[in-house]
Amino acid sequence: MYFNFKDWFSIILLSTSLTACATGGNVEPGDADYPKINAYANSVLKIHGTNPDGVPIKFAIAWAATNIHGYPVADGTCNWKSNWFEGVTTGYYVSLPIDASTKGGEYEFKVNTDAFIPGRCGWKFFGIEVYSGNQIHQKGFAFDPAAILVSKNAHLPNWAGMIQKESTKVDISCRVHAYMDAVDLSPNMTITEGDYLDCLDTDTSKKIRIILPDTINPDIELNIHARVPKTAAR
Repeated sequence: MYFNFKDWFSIILLSTSLTACATGGNVEPGDADYPKINAYANSVLKIHGTNPDGVPIKFAIAWAATNIHGYPVADGTCNWKSNWFEGVTTGYYVSLPIDASTKGGEYEFKVNTDAFIPGRCGWKFFGIEVYSGNQIHQKGFAFDPAAILVSKNAHLPNWAGMIQKESTKVDISCRVHAYMDAVDLSPNMTITEGDYLDCLDTDTSKKIRIILPDTINPDIELNIHARVPKTAAR
Protein backbone atom coordinates (compact mmCIF):
# COMPACT_ATOMS: atom_id res chain seq x y z
CA MET A 1 0.00 0.00 0.00
CA TYR A 2 1.37 3.42 -0.90
CA PHE A 3 0.17 5.14 2.26
CA ASN A 4 0.48 3.69 5.75
CA PHE A 5 -2.25 4.32 8.29
CA LYS A 6 -0.56 7.43 9.65
CA ASP A 7 -0.27 8.89 6.14
CA TRP A 8 -3.91 8.20 5.34
CA PHE A 9 -5.05 9.64 8.66
CA SER A 10 -3.16 12.85 7.86
CA ILE A 11 -4.77 13.06 4.41
CA ILE A 12 -8.22 12.50 5.86
CA LEU A 13 -7.69 15.31 8.37
CA LEU A 14 -6.40 17.53 5.58
CA SER A 15 -9.47 16.90 3.44
CA THR A 16 -11.81 18.12 6.18
CA SER A 17 -9.93 21.43 6.44
CA LEU A 18 -9.95 22.13 2.69
CA THR A 19 -13.66 22.24 1.97
CA ALA A 20 -13.21 25.24 -0.32
CA CYS A 21 -10.56 23.44 -2.35
CA ALA A 22 -11.86 19.89 -2.61
CA THR A 23 -15.28 18.33 -2.71
CA GLY A 24 -14.69 16.64 0.66
CA GLY A 25 -17.79 14.47 0.54
CA ASN A 26 -20.97 14.08 2.54
CA VAL A 27 -19.76 11.65 5.19
CA GLU A 28 -17.02 12.55 7.66
CA PRO A 29 -14.27 10.76 9.60
CA GLY A 30 -15.79 9.35 12.77
CA ASP A 31 -19.14 8.57 11.14
CA ALA A 32 -20.13 4.93 11.39
CA ASP A 33 -20.09 4.45 7.62
CA TYR A 34 -16.95 6.43 6.80
CA PRO A 35 -14.79 4.03 4.72
CA LYS A 36 -12.25 1.93 6.58
CA ILE A 37 -8.60 1.53 5.56
CA ASN A 38 -7.69 -1.59 3.59
CA ALA A 39 -4.46 -2.83 5.15
CA TYR A 40 -3.83 -5.13 2.18
CA ALA A 41 -4.32 -2.62 -0.66
CA ASN A 42 -2.21 -3.50 -3.69
CA SER A 43 -3.92 -1.97 -6.73
CA VAL A 44 -1.92 1.11 -7.74
CA LEU A 45 -2.92 3.83 -10.19
CA LYS A 46 -0.03 5.98 -11.42
CA ILE A 47 -0.70 9.29 -13.16
CA HIS A 48 2.14 11.43 -14.45
CA GLY A 49 2.83 13.96 -17.17
CA THR A 50 3.91 17.47 -17.96
CA ASN A 51 2.45 20.84 -17.00
CA PRO A 52 4.80 23.29 -18.76
CA ASP A 53 2.38 26.22 -18.53
CA GLY A 54 1.92 25.88 -14.78
CA VAL A 55 -1.86 25.37 -14.93
CA PRO A 56 -3.13 25.66 -11.30
CA ILE A 57 -4.62 22.19 -11.31
CA LYS A 58 -5.31 20.07 -8.26
CA PHE A 59 -6.24 16.41 -8.00
CA ALA A 60 -8.43 14.45 -5.61
CA ILE A 61 -9.33 10.78 -5.39
CA ALA A 62 -12.99 9.95 -4.88
CA TRP A 63 -14.86 6.94 -3.54
CA ALA A 64 -18.60 6.34 -3.67
CA ALA A 65 -20.98 4.07 -1.78
CA THR A 66 -22.72 1.54 -4.03
CA ASN A 67 -25.06 -0.14 -1.53
CA ILE A 68 -27.50 2.74 -1.34
CA HIS A 69 -31.30 2.86 -1.12
CA GLY A 70 -33.04 5.74 -2.84
CA TYR A 71 -36.52 5.09 -1.42
CA PRO A 72 -37.77 4.88 1.22
CA VAL A 73 -35.14 7.13 2.77
CA ALA A 74 -34.13 6.35 6.34
CA ASP A 75 -31.08 6.46 8.52
CA GLY A 76 -28.55 3.77 7.74
CA THR A 77 -29.16 3.58 3.98
CA CYS A 78 -25.70 4.97 3.03
CA ASN A 79 -27.48 8.11 1.77
CA TRP A 80 -27.24 11.76 2.73
CA LYS A 81 -30.43 13.79 2.60
CA SER A 82 -29.31 16.95 0.75
CA ASN A 83 -32.79 18.51 0.81
CA TRP A 84 -34.98 17.64 3.77
CA PHE A 85 -37.96 19.61 2.44
CA GLU A 86 -38.09 17.79 -0.91
CA GLY A 87 -36.62 14.51 0.34
CA VAL A 88 -33.70 14.64 -2.10
CA THR A 89 -30.87 12.27 -1.26
CA THR A 90 -27.34 11.62 -2.47
CA GLY A 91 -25.32 8.46 -1.97
CA TYR A 92 -22.34 8.74 0.35
CA TYR A 93 -19.08 9.78 -1.25
CA VAL A 94 -15.64 10.82 -0.02
CA SER A 95 -13.07 12.92 -1.88
CA LEU A 96 -9.51 13.36 -0.62
CA PRO A 97 -6.86 15.71 -2.03
CA ILE A 98 -3.76 14.21 -3.65
CA ASP A 99 -0.33 15.65 -3.03
CA ALA A 100 1.32 15.33 -6.46
CA SER A 101 5.10 15.68 -6.62
CA THR A 102 6.27 18.27 -9.15
CA LYS A 103 9.68 18.98 -10.64
CA GLY A 104 10.72 20.98 -13.68
CA GLY A 105 7.27 21.18 -15.27
CA GLU A 106 6.54 17.50 -14.61
CA TYR A 107 4.31 15.90 -11.99
CA GLU A 108 3.51 12.44 -10.72
CA PHE A 109 1.37 10.73 -8.12
CA LYS A 110 0.37 7.19 -7.17
CA VAL A 111 -2.77 6.16 -5.33
CA ASN A 112 -4.31 2.89 -4.21
CA THR A 113 -7.66 2.37 -5.90
CA ASP A 114 -8.47 -0.28 -3.28
CA ALA A 115 -7.37 1.84 -0.32
CA PHE A 116 -10.72 1.34 1.45
CA ILE A 117 -12.58 -1.90 2.14
CA PRO A 118 -16.13 -2.08 0.67
CA GLY A 119 -17.81 -2.41 4.07
CA ARG A 120 -21.56 -2.19 4.57
CA CYS A 121 -21.95 0.66 2.07
CA GLY A 122 -20.00 -1.05 -0.71
CA TRP A 123 -17.31 1.61 -1.08
CA LYS A 124 -15.62 1.63 -4.50
CA PHE A 125 -13.06 3.79 -6.25
CA PHE A 126 -15.05 6.43 -8.14
CA GLY A 127 -12.38 8.35 -10.01
CA ILE A 128 -9.78 11.11 -10.06
CA GLU A 129 -11.16 14.64 -9.84
CA VAL A 130 -9.52 17.80 -11.16
CA TYR A 131 -10.26 21.27 -9.84
CA SER A 132 -8.69 24.70 -9.38
CA GLY A 133 -7.04 26.09 -6.27
CA ASN A 134 -9.96 28.43 -5.58
CA GLN A 135 -12.76 26.16 -6.77
CA ILE A 136 -16.09 27.08 -5.23
CA HIS A 137 -18.10 24.25 -3.67
CA GLN A 138 -21.36 24.79 -1.84
CA LYS A 139 -22.53 21.73 0.09
CA GLY A 140 -20.94 19.44 -2.46
CA PHE A 141 -22.09 21.38 -5.51
CA ALA A 142 -20.41 24.08 -7.63
CA PHE A 143 -21.07 26.07 -10.77
CA ASP A 144 -18.85 23.57 -12.58
CA PRO A 145 -18.16 20.81 -10.05
CA ALA A 146 -14.79 19.14 -9.82
CA ALA A 147 -14.71 17.04 -12.96
CA ILE A 148 -14.30 13.27 -12.76
CA LEU A 149 -11.46 13.05 -15.28
CA VAL A 150 -10.33 9.45 -14.76
CA SER A 151 -12.58 6.55 -13.81
CA LYS A 152 -13.06 2.80 -14.07
CA ASN A 153 -16.79 3.28 -14.62
CA ALA A 154 -17.77 3.80 -18.26
CA HIS A 155 -21.41 4.35 -17.26
CA LEU A 156 -21.08 7.58 -15.27
CA PRO A 157 -23.32 10.46 -16.40
CA ASN A 158 -21.62 12.56 -19.06
CA TRP A 159 -21.64 16.23 -19.90
CA ALA A 160 -23.31 17.01 -23.22
CA GLY A 161 -20.78 16.29 -25.95
CA MET A 162 -18.33 14.57 -23.59
CA ILE A 163 -16.12 11.90 -25.08
CA GLN A 164 -14.58 8.88 -23.39
CA LYS A 165 -11.10 7.61 -24.15
CA GLU A 166 -9.62 4.28 -23.20
CA SER A 167 -6.05 5.49 -23.57
CA THR A 168 -2.90 5.50 -21.47
CA LYS A 169 -1.72 8.84 -22.93
CA VAL A 170 -3.95 11.91 -23.11
CA ASP A 171 -3.36 15.65 -23.55
CA ILE A 172 -5.79 18.09 -21.98
CA SER A 173 -6.04 21.88 -22.25
CA CYS A 174 -7.40 23.78 -19.24
CA ARG A 175 -8.35 27.29 -18.27
CA VAL A 176 -9.65 28.87 -15.09
CA HIS A 177 -12.97 30.72 -15.22
CA ALA A 178 -14.10 33.34 -12.72
CA TYR A 179 -17.24 32.49 -10.77
CA MET A 180 -19.66 34.70 -8.86
CA ASP A 181 -22.96 33.65 -7.35
CA ALA A 182 -25.35 36.15 -5.80
CA VAL A 183 -28.12 34.86 -3.53
CA ASP A 184 -30.74 37.46 -2.63
CA LEU A 185 -32.16 36.64 0.78
CA SER A 186 -33.81 39.96 1.60
CA PRO A 187 -32.83 42.14 3.30
CA ASN A 188 -29.33 40.65 2.82
CA MET A 189 -27.53 39.49 -0.32
CA THR A 190 -24.80 36.86 -0.15
CA ILE A 191 -22.13 37.00 -2.87
CA THR A 192 -19.73 34.10 -3.37
CA GLU A 193 -16.69 34.59 -5.58
CA GLY A 194 -14.08 32.12 -6.73
CA ASP A 195 -13.23 30.20 -9.87
CA TYR A 196 -13.52 26.82 -11.52
CA LEU A 197 -11.33 24.76 -13.81
CA ASP A 198 -12.50 23.81 -17.29
CA CYS A 199 -10.44 21.09 -19.04
CA LEU A 200 -10.95 19.78 -22.58
CA ASP A 201 -9.34 17.09 -24.68
CA THR A 202 -6.61 18.90 -26.66
CA ASP A 203 -7.26 16.92 -29.85
CA THR A 204 -11.04 17.36 -30.03
CA SER A 205 -11.73 20.41 -27.78
CA LYS A 206 -14.42 18.40 -26.00
CA LYS A 207 -14.99 17.43 -22.41
CA ILE A 208 -13.24 14.14 -21.75
CA ARG A 209 -13.27 11.24 -19.34
CA ILE A 210 -10.43 8.73 -19.37
CA ILE A 211 -11.61 5.18 -18.75
CA LEU A 212 -8.93 3.13 -17.05
CA PRO A 213 -7.76 -0.05 -18.75
CA ASP A 214 -8.71 -3.30 -17.06
CA THR A 215 -5.28 -3.91 -15.53
CA ILE A 216 -4.17 -4.24 -11.93
CA ASN A 217 -1.76 -1.29 -11.92
CA PRO A 218 -2.66 1.15 -14.72
CA ASP A 219 -0.17 3.86 -15.73
CA ILE A 220 -1.65 7.01 -17.31
CA GLU A 221 0.33 9.81 -18.95
CA LEU A 222 -1.74 12.98 -18.65
CA ASN A 223 -0.14 16.09 -20.16
CA ILE A 224 -1.67 19.42 -19.17
CA HIS A 225 -1.64 22.61 -21.24
CA ALA A 226 -3.06 26.11 -20.73
CA ARG A 227 -6.01 26.95 -22.98
CA VAL A 228 -5.96 30.49 -24.34
CA PRO A 229 -9.37 32.20 -24.55
CA LYS A 230 -10.48 32.73 -28.16
CA THR A 231 -10.74 36.51 -27.69
CA ALA A 232 -7.14 36.65 -26.46
CA ALA A 233 -5.84 34.53 -29.32
CA ARG A 234 -6.74 37.08 -32.04
